[in-house]
Amino acid sequence: MGKRGAYRHLLIHGARDGRPTHPSLAAALLTNNSMMFWREGVMLQTHNNFFYIFLLTLTISFCRVDGARILGVFPHLAKSHFIMDEVLMKGLAARGHEVVVIMGYKSEQVARKYFGDSLPPLEEIARNTSLHLVNTHFSLFHPRPFVPAVVEVGGIHLGEPKKLSKEFAEFLDGAKHGVIYLSLGSTVRSDSFPEEKRLGLLQAFAQLPQKVLWKWEADNMPDKPDNVKIAKWMPQLEILSHPKVKVFITHGGLMGTMEAAYFGVPMVAIPLFGDQKMNVKTFVDKGIAVKLDYNEISKEAVLGALRMVLEDPSYSENAKQVARAFRDRPLSAMDTAIYWIEYIIRHKGAHHLRSAAADLPWYQILLLDVIAVLLAGITYNLNTST
Repeated sequence: MGKRGAYRHLLIHGARDGRPTHPSLAAALLTNNSMMFWREGVMLQTHNNFFYIFLLTLTISFCRVDGARILGVFPHLAKSHFIMDEVLMKGLAARGHEVVVIMGYKSEQVARKYFGDSLPPLEEIARNTSLHLVNTHFSLFHPRPFVPAVVEVGGIHLGEPKKLSKEFAEFLDGAKHGVIYLSLGSTVRSDSFPEEKRLGLLQAFAQLPQKVLWKWEADNMPDKPDNVKIAKWMPQLEILSHPKVKVFITHGGLMGTMEAAYFGVPMVAIPLFGDQKMNVKTFVDKGIAVKLDYNEISKEAVLGALRMVLEDPSYSENAKQVARAFRDRPLSAMDTAIYWIEYIIRHKGAHHLRSAAADLPWYQILLLDVIAVLLAGITYNLNTST
């Protein structure tokens, strides 16, 4: 595309309040991890367990790929829950589309406030799915038989690492025995850990020759050994991409584990809630992670898990193999997502991608009607034979 689009970010129900002022936008609503069409509009949602994206495209230019107006509405204000979608929306803007992002979507009532009373029920719109963008990749998770309207874009938020600040670069470069990186994401505050958990980790770290980077949300850490460096924020991509990083201690969140897999870093995972246990099991099965139960955190348990990963070369070798497979694809995750979004726009919803199963009642999808007929036939034959 020749021209560069625009990107605007509004915050609803927060510090700033804005309302879309584009009456020419065709209303299109994305729910349940999919791209859908409502009248002339296109709606996209990426699948990442929690994220909802709503897209609207300009009615008068609906059949054109360039210059479409796209509105993304997200219910989550947490930065980590928006990373994947922010990258995608800015990527669409770079392609020449006019993109408006609103954060703070709450309910159907609020949807009608911004899209008008003519908006169909969200449930009805959700049934008109054109495309699912799924934040997975077959090299990381178990392969599944998807229909053409389901496209894997796992790793879409991953870009080229930036240059490390002098502070972090010197710490990492000077680590003779390597670095252990500990981060529990943006939702869990590790400074809220009970004292016995914190001491168990610190006492284990003090027994190791490696340096430790710990994302710690408080100003100070009691009993911190000399080989541990804390910071409230850390450039995770840049740290994980550094060759001196030997192990990533993580809570097993989808984004963080994908980043570790992308850079070939083995993990010690402490799953806490949500999808984390499932994510961790996947990487344990691949031989690139060791699970450490939160309730079992102690000096001995932490040392055992870390030494298993550090001293068994298979974890590092498996992680590098997974990284090679994850990176090996004909198009980047971003280019794949943008291609299919624009494909849907070009083909006015691409109804030829829609599976007939989407319009079947649940009992037909499960073949319960067929099973009922077979059982009835078997019962009839048994009764007549006696």
